[in-house]
Amino acid sequence: MSEFIISMNDTLNRKKLFFIFSFSIILLVIGIYQFMLFHITVELFSVFVAFSIFMLVFYSKEKIDNNFLLILGTAFLFIGLFDFVHTLSYKGMGLFNYNHSNLPTQLWVIARYLESFSILTAVIMIARIKKIKFNRIFKIYLLITLIIIFTLVTGLFPAAFLEGSGLTDFKKISEYLISAVLAAALIKTYKNKEKFNPVIYKLMLLSITITIISELSFTFYNSIYGITNIVGHILKFISFYLIYELMLKKIIVEPQEFLFKKLKATKEKWDLAAEAADLGLWELNLTKNELNFDDNFSEMLGYNNEELEKSIDQFKSLIHPQDLEKIESKMKDVLESDNKVFNLEYRMRAKSGRYKWISNTGQITEADEENGVLNLLGIHQNITAKKKYQERLEYLSFHDNLTSLYNRRYFENELQRLNHSRRYPISIIVGDLDNLKIVNDTMGHKMGDKYIKMVAEIFKKVLRSEDIVARIGGDEIAVILPETEINDVQKICSRIKEECKKINNRDNKFKKLFRVSLGSHNLNDSEQDINYAFQKADEKMYENKRD
Repeated sequence: MSEFIISMNDTLNRKKLFFIFSFSIILLVIGIYQFMLFHITVELFSVFVAFSIFMLVFYSKEKIDNNFLLILGTAFLFIGLFDFVHTLSYKGMGLFNYNHSNLPTQLWVIARYLESFSILTAVIMIARIKKIKFNRIFKIYLLITLIIIFTLVTGLFPAAFLEGSGLTDFKKISEYLISAVLAAALIKTYKNKEKFNPVIYKLMLLSITITIISELSFTFYNSIYGITNIVGHILKFISFYLIYELMLKKIIVEPQEFLFKKLKATKEKWDLAAEAADLGLWELNLTKNELNFDDNFSEMLGYNNEELEKSIDQFKSLIHPQDLEKIESKMKDVLESDNKVFNLEYRMRAKSGRYKWISNTGQITEADEENGVLNLLGIHQNITAKKKYQERLEYLSFHDNLTSLYNRRYFENELQRLNHSRRYPISIIVGDLDNLKIVNDTMGHKMGDKYIKMVAEIFKKVLRSEDIVARIGGDEIAVILPETEINDVQKICSRIKEECKKINNRDNKFKKLFRVSLGSHNLNDSEQDINYAFQKADEKMYENKRD
């Protein structure tokens, strides 16, 4: 008995136990002093539970893949129907021109047979992998019900209660047989315990156990108003309540808990992924002119969520002025097009005052009847590191790593771009670092690298920002000077040579070896090929080198 109470306490919370206990006491008192009210209350509760269980299963049948639930849910419709007619035909109700106890007792026995065999079948079929179709189960129960009704109408169904002598042997044997079937269901439930959720398993054991005790109590009364009959009905009320709890948990609570656990797990995974990828959610409602975003978006800019006003105006104020016009233009094109998805990249000012690169991928989620946009949803991602990496890659792909000058690839691309352009006159300078091999051989390659970098700095110092200066070989530097006359080029070459002399005069490390040979050529119009000018400048450089 103590184990039973402990199991009840584990399975049902205190409020539910208090409800069962309190309502049972109330029912007992009512049953002793006003049996008809007691009987109607218990039976209608049972009918309500039975019909409710059927409705739960009926509206969930497409999603239920559990034969246990399908069988039990269908069975309770017909159990409820027999219990309902049993209640209406009960002796003393006066609803029909019938005032005997046999028919309601027969209906009671029928409902209990259906209940016990249905529970046993449901427990057996829970192990079956293949789902039984609801319509098939319903038709089987309908056929059984029609056969039973036929036996009742024709008088073939055995008598269960005789006025003056009480319960018949058939009724008593039936109660024992029903209890035996329920005991078999109890054993089968225990054997299939791994197929049940632990709470559902306990509810099933409790419900079957109480139903068995209830059935046994109905074998002792000689009067339908007797105390054993009252106790049996109270136990029936408890067992039906437990069955209802079981079905509610299995059909509604369990899936909901699973769904919420899954949603919670998904959200936690999203939060971790969003944090790792520096992602933030946003939503824009154009009807209300409201912008909403999550904590991740605020944090990627160095703010907490309370520091940022959720308004479009403040959002715009944080965007780099050079990017804002481009964004508005692109968004206008998106809103006017059929394309619902867009991606924007722009800079936003962080709390520190520095700008961060943001990738904004969004989608139009709601539009009016005229395709006017009402709502947009998307994600922000901090791509500052990615941008820096891309810029670094781009820089390295066009720059010399040692001198930070442009490399040969960039120089050749610019030759092709400026060839036959309108930026004439165009001049070309080709320079060669004299004595670099001697410096490398006698002073080491570190000194040679220093030599190259110092020459590069001279070119940067003398040339304009629009001039294109590149290291095109180990000891060669070339320059493109757009819109530059030949006289200006000669002045530039002279300044380069003067800077080299200054180094030789003040720095004895290179032992007067610091010198650059220069050659230049000028193009006056697009009729001449710029590559030819480069070739001529290179030839003049070698001529000057020999002098």
